[in-house]
Amino acid sequence: FKDYQVSNQLQNQLSRGNNSQILPLKIQEISANNLSLSYVGTLSIKEIKKQFPSLNLPKYKSNYLVTNPIITIHDFTTKKPSFTLDNSIPGAKLPSLSKHKKPTISDSSSPVSTLNNTLTPASYSPVSTLRNTLTPASYSPVSTLNNTLTPASSSPAYTLQILHASDIISGSTNLRDGVNFTALVDRFEDQYSNSITLATGDNFLPGPVFYAGEDIALQEYFTYIYTLMTGTELTGLSLGGGRVDITLMNIIGFDASGMGNHEFDLGTSTLAGLIGASVQGTSYSDIHWLGAQFPYLATNLNFSGDNSLKSLATTQILPNTDFQATPDQLLTNFSNGVKVPKIAPATIIQEGGEPIGVLSVANPFLREISQAGGVQVIGGAIETATVLASVLQPTIDSLTNQGVNKIILMTDLSTFALDQALANQLTGVDVILSGSGEALQADSNDGLRPGDTATDTYPLLTQDGAGNPTLIVSTNGQYNYLGRLVVDFDANGVLLTDNLDDTINGIYATTDETVATAWDGTGVDPYGSGTKASLSQTLLGGVQGLIDLKDGNVYGYTDVFINGERNSLRTEETNIGDLLADANLAAARRVDATTTVMMQNAGGVRGSFATGAI
Repeated sequence: FKDYQVSNQLQNQLSRGNNSQILPLKIQEISANNLSLSYVGTLSIKEIKKQFPSLNLPKYKSNYLVTNPIITIHDFTTKKPSFTLDNSIPGAKLPSLSKHKKPTISDSSSPVSTLNNTLTPASYSPVSTLRNTLTPASYSPVSTLNNTLTPASSSPAYTLQILHASDIISGSTNLRDGVNFTALVDRFEDQYSNSITLATGDNFLPGPVFYAGEDIALQEYFTYIYTLMTGTELTGLSLGGGRVDITLMNIIGFDASGMGNHEFDLGTSTLAGLIGASVQGTSYSDIHWLGAQFPYLATNLNFSGDNSLKSLATTQILPNTDFQATPDQLLTNFSNGVKVPKIAPATIIQEGGEPIGVLSVANPFLREISQAGGVQVIGGAIETATVLASVLQPTIDSLTNQGVNKIILMTDLSTFALDQALANQLTGVDVILSGSGEALQADSNDGLRPGDTATDTYPLLTQDGAGNPTLIVSTNGQYNYLGRLVVDFDANGVLLTDNLDDTINGIYATTDETVATAWDGTGVDPYGSGTKASLSQTLLGGVQGLIDLKDGNVYGYTDVFINGERNSLRTEETNIGDLLADANLAAARRVDATTTVMMQNAGGVRGSFATGAI
């Protein structure tokens, strides 16, 4: 600035702007008279005007959005520089839309996302059919129970599709997968009249995506998305860690989630602020956060002793819709001093006139492995099928006593073998969604990502304590796969296992190719206006641009692949484990030269480094 004699007024606008707002701008080009500044991502005209009060854009409304803007300051060495904005203005306003279960966008000019331009999806083999998209799955069956059960009658009284995911912890390398996951859910749920979407827990983890929710650059994204989803313009939404993760789950439309141990990584106060609503008055601008629009379930946890979570927890088994709230309902509740519950031991989902019972078991070692505050584990830190069954069975019985004969259990246990043992101890559970992260289930029709190998069949058929069939399914972590299980029940709510179709059931890799095949023939752009993926692409495109900007520094280079893949980390020595342990040991010795050993937990490593720049 000194070299080019930039005026003090302009220096102030470049460095601070109004309301202490600072936009992360890069110098695109500089000459004797003109200065061009670029921004990676999507901004509203309002944000640009805040940064540059003297920027004159009379033909653009404040709530219009522009992607990758280039702000050119002409004659910036003079006392009255002029400004222009280069790039197209898509004119995406914040319209008022009616409340709908799935986000419905009538405005054809939704914000342009930079996600497609910033993410390079992995290369996969071209395919002709949806169920054979990638590397054919191979597996070594762990259980022989498939050969011991007699197939049930094939006359269905009710059909249910269960879309599911395990450990969908977001990371900075899989944002495109989150968009494609959304697109697949949006397509599949319309193919069956009875469909629910569930997550086993561990839905967020401290890291780049988590902390992106604290950045001012995401403010307009939250406003835009929740205005579309609720039909009410919400201008007072606040920022906070994890709000990208919860917003993505709200866009996808999860009906319920289990409570994983990673939900507690930053303590119960952070968890409460993330899943609970925040309202400070009686006007829409006083709504600062809507929270999770689905229940978190934990049958074996007691929240009454935790000051942060006890007001959000109920011991009743309520419909999953009781955990949702429109802006009007939030304001009414605020006036009446009422909070919308967010945590329960179980819930009932009404689908096609039939009640579906859902419950979840948290890791019994929660207090030892995370920051659970005053939350207590019912049954204690004992992870055996017998103890867990004694805790869960009363809730299952309560559901059956209410006339529920279709029950799903979600788990966050240590091993897949324990899920199988627990299934045999319980009575009344039809499907178990495993969140152990230990098994990658797939059948021969499923396409796996390169490097992935199935460890068991999808679904795994076993039986409950009364001899009735029970199915166990799981997916890989993050948004890498979407699980799809379509099951038939007889009039008594017993699974008809003879009707299972492995050309439909299985795991779907969340790749562009899989999405294209799933939507083929519909005449609809899976990422276009009116789809769920258009919202997730807008949200995650902004996040990717932010991460690229803030985490774009090169710290070093590697000539070899640094392996941080989960299956390797948790079963064998890896070079990334060695690297981290050696680095931390070196750092520790600066404090205490007598330090001799460093231990790095595998669960604290969440990604790999390709060859090249780090």
